[in-house]
Amino acid sequence: MFDKHLALCCAACRKIRDEQWKGSVDRVWCSVTDYTKRHRVQAEDVLLSETYCPDCTRSYNQLMQYGRVTNVRTSQLR
Repeated sequence: MFDKHLALCCAACRKIRDEQWKGSVDRVWCSVTDYTKRHRVQAEDVLLSETYCPDCTRSYNQLMQYGRVTNVRTSQLR
């Protein structure tokens, strides 16, 4: 019988957070393939819960900040 693994998955880039990884910080978010190899599980035994990784969160925040600045400038032109 296989154990199910619950993992957080970035909704934007689809990387998985490997909270049990003892390696470097940049390897905490990895691909499904890397995750299944590390834990020796089948991909269908990984249950995913959506979140956003730090890189995608940072990109989103930058886009939102740029949008606010652009909207302010556009409204001042009217």
